[in-house]
Amino acid sequence: MAVYILPIKYALIIFPFLAALITLPFMIKQYFTYGSIHKLRVLIVYSFTLYLLTSYFLVILPLPEIESVKNLDIAPYQIELFASVKTLISSVNWQNFNLIKFIQNPVFYTTLYNILLTIPFGIYLHYYFKKGFIKTTFYTFLLSLFFEITQLTGLYFIYPSNYRLFDVDDLFFNTLGGCIGYLVSIFLLKFLPSRDQIDNESYILGQKISTIRRLLAFFIDAFIFLIVTAIFIITIYQYNINIPVITILIIIITIYYLIIPTIFKGYTLGKRLVNIRIVTVKSNKNARLKILTRNAILYLLYLPAIYYLWLLNNYFILSNYIFFTILLIIIIMYILSFISLLTHDRLIYEKLTDTQLKSQINYLPNNLDCDRINAETEEIE
Repeated sequence: MAVYILPIKYALIIFPFLAALITLPFMIKQYFTYGSIHKLRVLIVYSFTLYLLTSYFLVILPLPEIESVKNLDIAPYQIELFASVKTLISSVNWQNFNLIKFIQNPVFYTTLYNILLTIPFGIYLHYYFKKGFIKTTFYTFLLSLFFEITQLTGLYFIYPSNYRLFDVDDLFFNTLGGCIGYLVSIFLLKFLPSRDQIDNESYILGQKISTIRRLLAFFIDAFIFLIVTAIFIITIYQYNINIPVITILIIIITIYYLIIPTIFKGYTLGKRLVNIRIVTVKSNKNARLKILTRNAILYLLYLPAIYYLWLLNNYFILSNYIFFTILLIIIIMYILSFISLLTHDRLIYEKLTDTQLKSQINYLPNNLDCDRINAETEEIE
């Protein structure tokens, strides 16, 4: 029994670290697809990763010493179907049958574990990945074959020979477990939201531009802006071109934050990645001019306000009273803006220019109740 418990313990210990590497790219893709991350979707992907890790550890652990494998006298494979079942039947005293001893028989619980190992796989395939019975069976067989090849090759030839047996019975019972998982998932669907329901709810959530989504677009743009600026500065100084840094910043800000969104209908690269763009609220008349004005206020006046105060103080040497009064006004302005972000209200520069950010998620699942979607979206906004 310990040979099965140990891999599970190892998986539970290292899973938080491996799960971050495995699930993060998938969740980022889901966020960019739907504009939101559904909590149940996160739980499903997280648990699926845990299951696969644990299953893999069950196959490869415990790892023996390489030297000990050289002295193992073990056949590389067993290709007689139901050989384990025949062994189990022949080893039982049916006249004095003892259920406890039968369950403790290694052949019995090994066979049982081979079935149980892939039942969750069949559930996930049907429930979340929406695979039919034939595909579920086929993919479960491939998973089992991967496990058996891992054993046959001595962990991909790391070991000089196999330290576990390639068994055709394992292929059969693993595949049977996937089929059972498929049937179990049919029952679970009566109590859990379907994949389509999860997608629909994600679509609804994606209509709301959350604070995280808005900030993510902002920081992606800021990162791109800094990279482009750094490359530009390094390049011009390599050729001894004497251009003040502030001039370079104004040029790149104008191109990236003003010209590009104006030409490309309210998109920057960051906004495009998270599927949001700048639109007008009341009228599309002079839309490009409104977008240009919005971004000019934001990136040339609003965000660098403290820098302008610093310049003003350098040129005119403001009194402490005036300096700290203006600084306090700027800080209050930033705090109010942050509160607007948290409450999903339009910011002051958006209200001044009749603009707002709007979700551009185009995903529309089948059988979607559009009236309900619109009503719930209005409540969100």
